Amino acid sequence: MTAFKARQISVRLMTPPGAGAIGVIRVIGPDAPSLVSDVFRPNRGQPLTQSRAGLIRFGRCIDAGEVIDDVLACVVSREPTPTVEMSCHGGVRVVERILQILENRGATFQEGFSDGSAAWPTENAIEREIIEALIRAKTERAARFFARQRRSLVKHVEQVLECMEHGEESGRAALEALLAESAAAMALIDGVTVAIVGPINTGKSTLFNRLVGRAAAIVSPAVGTTRDWIEATVELDGFPVALVDTAGTNDLGDTLERVAIQSGRERIRAADLLIGLVDGTSPGVLVQLGQLQEEATGRAILLAVNKCDMVESPPVTHRPWRALDPPPVELSAVCGEGISDLLSAVQGLLGIDRFDDESPAIFNRRQVCTVSDALSDGFSADNPAQHLRQTLLYG
Repeated sequence: MTAFKARQISVRLMTPPGAGAIGVIRVIGPDAPSLVSDVFRPNRGQPLTQSRAGLIRFGRCIDAGEVIDDVLACVVSREPTPTVEMSCHGGVRVVERILQILENRGATFQEGFSDGSAAWPTENAIEREIIEALIRAKTERAARFFARQRRSLVKHVEQVLECMEHGEESGRAALEALLAESAAAMALIDGVTVAIVGPINTGKSTLFNRLVGRAAAIVSPAVGTTRDWIEATVELDGFPVALVDTAGTNDLGDTLERVAIQSGRERIRAADLLIGLVDGTSPGVLVQLGQLQEEATGRAILLAVNKCDMVESPPVTHRPWRALDPPPVELSAVCGEGISDLLSAVQGLLGIDRFDDESPAIFNRRQVCTVSDALSDGFSADNPAQHLRQTLLYG
């Protein structure tokens, strides 16, 4: 182990303390690249000390032959003071262990964390927003996506601007392609909200617990057990999802219960997708499905029939909902049957099932609005490519 005690190297945590998808550690000082290189082993290529500034390297953090974590490392700058960034998994123990390893090699830990604006030197607004998104990432998939975006998105935007300079038709096609994956990219960082709705006693809380993976909601055969909404965060193929369990649509009660139900309805209105759940053993199942569909007019809703393990399969008339177009998802929240079909349908309706996180994509409201405005303005500016360059890259 190399000693760096006389080199005045500082190390700082750039992400908030506590568990997260990613931990960003900043190392500053004359020998920062050498210190990090002492514990970082790139998967391929030259050592970190020989890497050009700005090149993100993938490898492992190793201490005394023990692999601590898979990490991303980058020599952010060499002048005026060498600065290196390490991005690791955001588990508390992993971050603490890497900080301790660096301290053991002579670095001095600085208390507090940055808001991200100074974590990586940036040349334009998109790079700055990528760093901010990287620090806010809630899942490993999101963290890896934004690490890739720093290398590729600005270059891709320049290619789009070049298409605009060649003509309006090619420019429009390039801008529309840039917008195509934006909704899924925004969902990867901001997450989505999915609310489970339906009549009382259809198994909404049982389904909620099944999807969350623990007994987060109270489940009872008593009618109207859920009298308020409850929320938990889950991960769906790397996308953060706020899952909401709500009181039954027919619940009645005292004033306090009605206030709770109204609060739940407000949460429902804010949801990106509704899962409309009915009881497959109920004689009014078709009426209930129709009511849910009608109440969700203009909203994205996925209809599902629960307790199908208690419904006889033959004849088909015992499952009249199969005649609907499209038919609802059949499941058993208790047994787990049909849950994978439900999750696949959720991904499809949210538009995240075919998201290619290897490709460049704009990912926040400012970027989307800027590109949308360029399309709607009909390239009215004297130099539309230059105008978009200023607003998108430097706005």
